[in-house]
Amino acid sequence: MRTVDTPCRIELFRDVVQHLMQTPTYRQSFWASTWTLIDRQMTITLRNKKFLRARALMVVLGGLIYGTTFFQVDLANVQVTLGIVYQTAIFLSVGQASEIPAFVAAREIYYKQRRANFYRTSSFVIAYLAAAAPVIIGESIVFGSLVYWMCGFVAEIGPFVVFLLGMMLSSMALSSSFVVLSALSANLDVAQPVSTLSNVLFSVFAGFVVPMGQIPGYFSWLYWVNPVAWCLRAVIVSQYRSSSFDVCIDSGENYCERFNSTLGEYLLSQYDVPSKEEWVWGGMAYLVLAILVFVAAGTHFLEHKRFDQARREQRLATRGSVAHAVRYWGDPRPSVASTSESKSSNAKRSPKKKERKLHLQLEQQGSNALAAAEAWW
Repeated sequence: MRTVDTPCRIELFRDVVQHLMQTPTYRQSFWASTWTLIDRQMTITLRNKKFLRARALMVVLGGLIYGTTFFQVDLANVQVTLGIVYQTAIFLSVGQASEIPAFVAAREIYYKQRRANFYRTSSFVIAYLAAAAPVIIGESIVFGSLVYWMCGFVAEIGPFVVFLLGMMLSSMALSSSFVVLSALSANLDVAQPVSTLSNVLFSVFAGFVVPMGQIPGYFSWLYWVNPVAWCLRAVIVSQYRSSSFDVCIDSGENYCERFNSTLGEYLLSQYDVPSKEEWVWGGMAYLVLAILVFVAAGTHFLEHKRFDQARREQRLATRGSVAHAVRYWGDPRPSVASTSESKSSNAKRSPKKKERKLHLQLEQQGSNALAAAEAWW
């Protein structure tokens, strides 16, 4: 028992580290690992048939309800038109919050497999969002098509593509933002209230409930960072800058002479929406950038902010092993030099400071050795 209870010599740790340095941390490359995780996550998603059926039913019924409620509306009524686009974006984007419980549950598996260096954290996050992309794309196409054509939006291919693309990208952006919130939350009881608050912010500062010109200056940044606001702006500009509304005369009214703008530009000004066409593809570019930022943030927080009980237990075990090594091997600090200068220098040091420094050094050595052994296993 004494042999078993004896701590490992530092030479053994050095040998392990020396040999492990020649072994790659991950067995697969980044892309191979990512594709493996995508395949696994897609399998998990497809097996959850009840969830897929419920989402499909919700999307179809929701699209029919929206389409029949606002059937063939007058697009000259900018308030109603903007409201339909806003409700469509909110329905599809905020609906991604249903993925939070699944991600929180998958996070525990991630912690275990990441400790064993099965894959990189970035591969896990990318694979999770890539597996969710087909569901998001399908929902956007079905729901968006029903709403677009039943509500009587501009019958042109360009605005229709912008409409669908904006819904897809905004849904992906909010889905990735919920990954970040889940990574920062200790458990599901924390993640759900935080996601509710984020949904409120996404909804209120999208530019419809409160127009941009009426948002207080100290809250204006929430409007400009909101993915839903960029989606709403891009879609509505594509509608009112189309050939159907980019005219001067409508119903006997010459908007170019009276308001120095076309019909579409005048209608957009009613809700403080900028009318330049650059906002359309600028909005799409911002949504792509937002997705990348959320993916990077989710990767960072998953890697460095862990709510892992096993990880904490390992750290406590490491500290216990270090303390046991100190008791068994004795104080490894070098002896005090015989010169008077060294004696006077060491005498000035506080015993508590030296003890604290020794403890930190030993704990760091033990943590490094544990990390090396953990990477090998």
